[in-house]
Amino acid sequence: MSTASSRRPAAMPEFSGFPSWVLLDTMVQLGRCENETTAHSRTRSGSPIEVTLAQVADPPGLSRCVVHCPGLTGIRSSVTPPAIVVGADGAFLLICVFFLPTLDGDMHFSDVFVYRAGGSTPPSLLLVPEPYPVGLLSSDVAVLSCCHDGAGEHCLVVVPERRVGADGRLWYDLQVFSTETNSWSTKAAPMARDSLVHYGEFVPDKAFAIGEDSLAWVDLQFGILMCENLHKDPEMRLIGLPALMPANTEIYGVDSDGCSPPLDLIRDVTYSNGWFRFVELEFLDGSTTSSQSAGWRATICKRKLGSDNWEWCSAVNSDEIFDKDNKPNLNMVSYPTLDMHSDDVVFMIFKQKASDPDGWVVAVNTESKKLEKMARFCAGSPLLVIVRLSAVVTADLDML
Repeated sequence: MSTASSRRPAAMPEFSGFPSWVLLDTMVQLGRCENETTAHSRTRSGSPIEVTLAQVADPPGLSRCVVHCPGLTGIRSSVTPPAIVVGADGAFLLICVFFLPTLDGDMHFSDVFVYRAGGSTPPSLLLVPEPYPVGLLSSDVAVLSCCHDGAGEHCLVVVPERRVGADGRLWYDLQVFSTETNSWSTKAAPMARDSLVHYGEFVPDKAFAIGEDSLAWVDLQFGILMCENLHKDPEMRLIGLPALMPANTEIYGVDSDGCSPPLDLIRDVTYSNGWFRFVELEFLDGSTTSSQSAGWRATICKRKLGSDNWEWCSAVNSDEIFDKDNKPNLNMVSYPTLDMHSDDVVFMIFKQKASDPDGWVVAVNTESKKLEKMARFCAGSPLLVIVRLSAVVTADLDML
């Protein structure tokens, strides 16, 4: 799962030492670190809670959030983080906080908050009121800042729920939370009659904003589900993705049960400046594993909003980036993520082996065929089992 903001950042205030945008690890860690990004609130049970951007790094370095709350202490499994970032747009993050059952049997498991980076006002942390739509705790959720540059005071949180009308037409009931009204509402959005239609299960891998009034949910197998004109008369449209690259068909194709491996290992989609962009990572020489020793190729395509076709943009092979003398000893390559501020740059995770908690985030330019930057990451906590670039959001910090 991953989410992303599609807006380019505004100019940074001169007093701020923060980058204009970051790659943010969605696994939020326990900790306390008061700084100018810290925001305070209270949980549904009344406990104080604070969220801080405690580690902010220039990309491709990973930035991290920490959360501090008395109700989050206790023994957790290695696969249960205290909180995760489930959505982002502009200066807004949607954070789901997971609580442990109390000794008296209270099964209060989660609260959801909207965190906003500061600007003309201090950073804020708003508790989203119940009842929560089912998709709010998954990659079904999208966030839309109520300002064209992502620096507005308010945002919308949107969860689509699909239904089939009596006439067989697909509809989506959009569950919309507004930070301005602090309330939920519902908008009905039909599938466009001239759109592709997918009646099977559509499972988003990520969601992002498109301009000021549109959203997109991406299933990396079936396509982009776009909601146009959210504020007035919303309508849904399905946009198909390119077919799997030949080298990926055998291992990543749909099997007889209609299932496939997670495609965020090899694919990503984003949007900027009127274009959807798509990247696929394929492994060469007949390899069925994400092993750099077999060689790999990253290919970028783009599609104009309103167009019917994907256009090839650029591609790069691993042997064009690394020769035998400077090739790093990092055999596993995965989770390509498109840089939203440079059309030809792709971030990828490099590791020695898949189970390693540590590794490198590598930025590769597919047009110039150059290695732009590398940044090491470290799990740092047993709660962070694996840093997945597909599970990384791009967040704007312009207003800090």
